[in-house]
Amino acid sequence: MKPFGGCKNMKYRLTFYSFVLLFSITSFATDFSTLIDTAEGGDPSAQRALGLAYYFGGHKELNKSIEVNSEKAIYWLKLATESGDCFSPWFLGGLYFEGKFVAENKSLAAKYFLIAAQRGNVKAQRNIASFYYYGKYGLQDYERAYAWATVANFIKKDNSNTQALLNMIIPKLHNRDAADKFVTDNMMQYLQPQGNCGNT
Repeated sequence: MKPFGGCKNMKYRLTFYSFVLLFSITSFATDFSTLIDTAEGGDPSAQRALGLAYYFGGHKELNKSIEVNSEKAIYWLKLATESGDCFSPWFLGGLYFEGKFVAENKSLAAKYFLIAAQRGNVKAQRNIASFYYYGKYGLQDYERAYAWATVANFIKKDNSNTQALLNMIIPKLHNRDAADKFVTDNMMQYLQPQGNCGNT
């Protein structure tokens, strides 16, 4: 099991899920200038789409190629995160984890993953559970690893990566009842994804 909950290649996951989201967003824009206007108007989905368009160098649904621009990509993804988007902080976490477009910063990656996890992003929830399980960045805590993996499993049932992670965590728990109580007392607010988190 890799630290990212079964992900052998974080870069692949970032690319795959981002294209899925980027190419499925068409409701707010019929051309690139409309997308920019909508993003500037504060729409987090448009801000995310614009950030990803600058990251990948285009927006397929708008049939528009643009120059890759790392500063604009990071700017719009951070703005989408500030606006409450639940996918952008996971993507930013991956960029900081990999050192792509930004200086590698694992602590900042963990911070963005946690934001996304709290907003219902299952992949981020698995990332945080893995951090707690493996003790990454001073975070070793099997109860919290169990809590985040349990939430991820609730949102997206029967996911093999989450199940594998839970199967590793459960034997490490000192008290399963106490761990379940921790979930009930502290994690219920994270069971409803806030918007399009890329959980499909």
